[in-house]
Amino acid sequence: SATESAATTVEMETLIHTIQVVDERLAQQAQYLLHRADQALQERRLTTPFEDSAWANYLAVLAIDRNDTQAQAGLQRIVEVYQLLIHNALRRGEHELASELLTRAQAGSPDAPELESLRQDILGTH
Repeated sequence: SATESAATTVEMETLIHTIQVVDERLAQQAQYLLHRADQALQERRLTTPFEDSAWANYLAVLAIDRNDTQAQAGLQRIVEVYQLLIHNALRRGEHELASELLTRAQAGSPDAPELESLRQDILGTH
């Protein structure tokens, strides 16, 4: 009947509106998390403390949108910063610090191939 059809149309419009509102809120949340992540990265809160770390915030963005290129690039920047910190520690002869930094980096990005070569460097210095 026409009444049922009108009711279905209203339900569909309400559902579409609800989805649009949720999408907008998720987009706003992702932007907020990206901002927090970038700020944590600048302040060198890479993986600790976890809840306020760049790593946790970038992962939260990827939970909203797994294809977010800013969050993916942020995770890569974390690996790059750890690489630099590890190289510096090794150059200063601080092998324990280098090993601790590597452990943190691998916890955040276990599949990063560049960390494997650093692991070999650290093992080679002991």
